[in-house]
Amino acid sequence: MFFEEEIQVLSYFGLTSSQAKVYLAIGDNKFSNVKEIQKRSNVPRQEIYRLLSELEELGLLEKTMDRPSKFKALPIQKGISYLVKEKIHETTQMQKKAEKIIEKHQNQVNDQKLEENIPQFVLISKKEASINKRREEIDNAQKSIDFITAWKRFPQTISTFGDNAVKALKRNVKMRVLLEKPDDINQIPDLVHSLHDFPNYELRYIDTVPSAVIGIFDNEKAMLKTTSEGLTQEPSLWTNNKCLVAILCEYFESIWNNKNS
Repeated sequence: MFFEEEIQVLSYFGLTSSQAKVYLAIGDNKFSNVKEIQKRSNVPRQEIYRLLSELEELGLLEKTMDRPSKFKALPIQKGISYLVKEKIHETTQMQKKAEKIIEKHQNQVNDQKLEENIPQFVLISKKEASINKRREEIDNAQKSIDFITAWKRFPQTISTFGDNAVKALKRNVKMRVLLEKPDDINQIPDLVHSLHDFPNYELRYIDTVPSAVIGIFDNEKAMLKTTSEGLTQEPSLWTNNKCLVAILCEYFESIWNNKNS
């Protein structure tokens, strides 16, 4: 009977569960024949010869020239040491490949950032794509995030982007939100109240439902939705066009500075 931990360790370093059982069943004290190995390992006999061949190829056992052949395993401390070295070598090679992939994609990101300096307009029509884009911009923001949104969509917005907002605030990103005041202030989600613990977060109320939902990120990118309803399928316009972003920033500031918190 083998300890499950022994099989798990050997499996982690590259052996299959069946290979580990056969290796442990052979032992390093004496040569064993196939019948003895099968009995101790409880592995089906039809699999034993294949597994023995695989272990021999891995260098984990010795085989006699007798008829029938007998087998003796490499001592467990040497066997595990050998497997560990192979695992380290394999990991090192994969790490080198991973670094090449990271470098390749980093170059693509840098090229993309250069392209982003060119004014552009992007219309995203699918709900999930729009949500992913907002998450990305919240996560990438370094200085500020400004939102104008409506109460009807606010609870769902907080549920969808609340964790990203908290992470941004922890990065000391300044966040300001304009929202029409709900009839019942107690309906505001608890997470919104917790955001007030951050000195860089501020929520102000406006008197009427906004005609559009706006998001501005670092005063460099902006998102505009043409309805204030819930997170629906309506398209969202994304832009880094300096003129349009400046207009949206001025619009936000004009409302912000005319409202009390």
